[in-house]
Amino acid sequence: MYMSVDGSGSKDGSSLENSKSYSESEDALQKAWNALTPGSTLFLAAGEYPAHACLLKSNGKDEKETRKLSGSVKDGKSPVFVGSWGKNDKDKGFTLFKIAAGSTRWAIENIVIRSCRTGVELESPGQAHHGRIENMSMSGMSEVIILNGGAAVLTPEEGSHDIL
Repeated sequence: MYMSVDGSGSKDGSSLENSKSYSESEDALQKAWNALTPGSTLFLAAGEYPAHACLLKSNGKDEKETRKLSGSVKDGKSPVFVGSWGKNDKDKGFTLFKIAAGSTRWAIENIVIRSCRTGVELESPGQAHHGRIENMSMSGMSEVIILNGGAAVLTPEEGSHDIL
């Protein structure tokens, strides 16, 4: 599935030329992610996106069922999510990409994030595994990546693991 800031063509998401519109609603990215099936990728076109929180849930059983949020790099430009968080906003703001507790086989790649309180965070109690965060650039933030484990002392295998 394809998405761009304003969408294009038929806006059905079937190609970059017919990309879904991110600006259509504040939850457009959430709806697009929720529509993915295991093994699918949501490609984001290069451009500047106003930041809105998104909860990424995934339940893949093996590598070929990994759900991906992937920025499409064009002419050296990536999708850039821009929030309004500032260094004096201690307890304000939000996490841009929250990974749902217990999620398996997920990936976020080729994306730039600026001025959000947190870029990527595992929802507590964590217990997520086989995730990948790759080729990301984040700046002007309180926390960049927060990985919550969720394991007990006697059962460390139940916590988050295999996250690259």
